[in-house]
Amino acid sequence: MNSPKPEFRNLFPRTIYYLLCISLLLFSCSSGGDDGPVDPGEVKSSEKQITSFSLRASNNTSLDADITGSIDETSKTVNVAVPFGIDLTSLTPTVTISDKATVNPQNQAAVDFSSPVVYTVTAEDETDVEYTITITNSNNTESDIISFAFNADNNSSISENITGVINTNDNTIAVTVPFSTAIDALVPTLVLSDRATSNPSVGATVDFSSAVDFTITAEDGSTSNYTVTVTKNESDYATLQILFNANSSNTLNWDFSNLDINTWEGVTAENDRVVTLSLSNKGLTVLPAEIGNLPMLSQLYLQDNDINEIPSEISNLQGTLTQLLLSNNDLGTLPTEIGSLVNLEFLDLFNTGLNSLPTEIGNLNSLVSLNLGRNFDLSSIPTQIGNLTNLTWLSLAGANYTIPTQLGNLTNLVTLNLNECDLSTFPNQVLSLTVLEGLFLSGNQITTVPTQINSLSNLKDLFLDSNSLTSLPEEISELTNLEDLNITANPTLTSIPQAVCDMANTGTNVQKDATTTCN
Repeated sequence: MNSPKPEFRNLFPRTIYYLLCISLLLFSCSSGGDDGPVDPGEVKSSEKQITSFSLRASNNTSLDADITGSIDETSKTVNVAVPFGIDLTSLTPTVTISDKATVNPQNQAAVDFSSPVVYTVTAEDETDVEYTITITNSNNTESDIISFAFNADNNSSISENITGVINTNDNTIAVTVPFSTAIDALVPTLVLSDRATSNPSVGATVDFSSAVDFTITAEDGSTSNYTVTVTKNESDYATLQILFNANSSNTLNWDFSNLDINTWEGVTAENDRVVTLSLSNKGLTVLPAEIGNLPMLSQLYLQDNDINEIPSEISNLQGTLTQLLLSNNDLGTLPTEIGSLVNLEFLDLFNTGLNSLPTEIGNLNSLVSLNLGRNFDLSSIPTQIGNLTNLTWLSLAGANYTIPTQLGNLTNLVTLNLNECDLSTFPNQVLSLTVLEGLFLSGNQITTVPTQINSLSNLKDLFLDSNSLTSLPEEISELTNLEDLNITANPTLTSIPQAVCDMANTGTNVQKDATTTCN
C-alpha cells in the first residue's frame, strides 16, 4: 500500500516558489518603471533674473539720492539715467538677483559704465542669461552765461581784453569800453553752461548801440535771458573838450571827429584814459576844474602858458599824479589842496609869480625835485619844507627871503641851487647835507666860506662866483671829488691858498679871475 506523505513534501517548495514570483510581478507593475522612487531634495533651480538694479548714494559719493534702473525682462536690458555731469567711469551698483543665482560683475563692484556693460546671471542649474546695462547722463538743465568779454584778438577797435560784469540776480551784463570802440560791430566771447547754446550765437558780430538780449538754451530745452549793455567811457574825451573850449585862444589842433584821443597833440592815452598831457606853450589861460576828472593822469606839463590859477580839484589826482610842471605861468598862489598830491615826485614852480606857499606843501613826501626859483614876490617859505626828506634836487634861486634852517633836514639832497638869494653869509645849514654833489651860490654877497666846507666830501660842483669873497679856506682842497670850482667875479678875492690852485693839477676845473693869485 502506497503512502501520501512524500507527494506533499515535493509540492510545498514548488508552491512557495510560484507565490514569490507572482508577488514580485505584481510589485513591479505597481511601481510604474524600473528606476524606483525619486528624492525631491535633489532638483536644482533654473531661476536667473535681475530683479532690481540701483545706484545708492551711500555707495556713490557723486550722487545725492538713490537711483533705480528700469528693467526690461523681454529684451534683457536695464536702463539707468543719472544727473548731468556724473562721472560714469566708476559707479557701484546694487544688483538683486534670483535666489541661488550668481551674477558677474558682482553685486556692489565698481564698474566703468562709459559704455554699456553686460551682466551675466547664472542659475543654480548652471544655465545663464545676459543683461545689458546702459547708464546715461540726463540732459543738462543749466542755461547760464558764465563769462562775457570782448577780446582784442576778435575786435580791432580795442587794444586789450575787456570783461563784462555779470549780475546773476537780474541776469544783466554791463561792459564799459574805451570811447573809440566801434560798439556797433563787436564780437563777444561767451562761456556758457556745458552743452548750452546762445542766440545771438557765439562768435557772431553784434550791434551793441543799444541793449542786446541773449537767449541761452540748455541741453534740455529750458532757456534763460540775459540783457547786455555796452557803455562807452567818455569821461576823458569830454574833459579834453572842456579844456579846449575853456581856452579860446589855444593853439591846440585837436580834431574832435577823431575819437582816438591818443592821436591828439600832446595827449598820451592808454585805453582812452589820459596818462600824460604835454601842453607847454599852447596859449592856455585856464586850467578847468574838470582836470580832476582824469583819473589816470600821471604827468601834467603846462609850462610857458598864461594860467593864473590851479583849481582845488587838482587833489582828485592824488592817486596818480607824479609830475606837475607849471613854470613860466602867473599863478600867484597855490590851493591848499596841493598837499593832497602825495604821489607827486616832480613839482616845477619856477617863475610862477608866487607870493605865498601853503604850509601843506610839506605833505608832499614823495617829492624828489622841487623848483621854486625866480619867484621874486615870495616873501617866505614854510618851515615845513624840512619835511620833504626825499628831495634830491631843490632850487630856491632868486629868493628874497631868509633860507629856513630846516633846509638842513633834507639830507638826501644831491643838488641845491641858492643862486641870487641875496645871501650875505654862507648858509651853514647846508653843511649837514653830506651827500650833496652840486652847491650853487652864485650871485650873492657871501664874504667868507666856513672851514667846515670839507664835510661836503661828495661835492662835484661848487659855484661861488659873483659874490663878495675876501678869502677862501684851504679846506676846499680836501674836496677830492670836486670837478668844478667857480670863484670868478669876486673883486675882493685877490688871492687863494696854493693848495686850492693845485687842485687844477688833479683834474678839478678851477675857474678864477686872472687877478686872483695863489699863495
